[in-house]
Amino acid sequence: MDNGRRVVVTLDKAAFRHACRGLRRIVERSGWQPEAVLAIASGGVWVAREMYGEEGFAQVSLRRAGSKAKRGWAGRVIRLLPRPAADWLRILESAASERRGKGASAPPPFELPAELDAWLAGRPTRVLVVDDAVDSGRTLLRITDALRRALPEADIRTAAITVTQRSPLIRPDYSLLRPRTLVRFPWAPDSR
Repeated sequence: MDNGRRVVVTLDKAAFRHACRGLRRIVERSGWQPEAVLAIASGGVWVAREMYGEEGFAQVSLRRAGSKAKRGWAGRVIRLLPRPAADWLRILESAASERRGKGASAPPPFELPAELDAWLAGRPTRVLVVDDAVDSGRTLLRITDALRRALPEADIRTAAITVTQRSPLIRPDYSLLRPRTLVRFPWAPDSR
């Protein structure tokens, strides 16, 4: 049940591996098995690697505008903050992002990159799209729409460790944590 409260969870490397294996078990227990896996870079690549091994997936990149800032000066500042302050900033960022997304128009279409042509030529019939977290859902929606155009006969499903917002444009078919759980992944600037 979603009580409206956001929480922040920190996953160290061991907890992250455990979470990814838990997500894979959720997919397996559904009785549906992917024939092909597409990971959304960069967090989804880490998740897919833990779920399916080093070479068990293809990858695609579609970055949000704020991702670059987190890797730059903002990431260096966040790294210096005490954990409660960093948690508070994560919660503020998530709330602001959710407010900005209210009533947003449908995202523009995304074209799958040519690097995926050989992967698509295999015409997989069951495709799992993997990401670390679904915030607004724009990235996941754009990529799954592009896949549905490229593979109209395929059963395309989605998986993520967490869904951070109350009403994303798309919810993953499989997720591990309760809604509105913000995750500090091992690669986050403030992970220590």
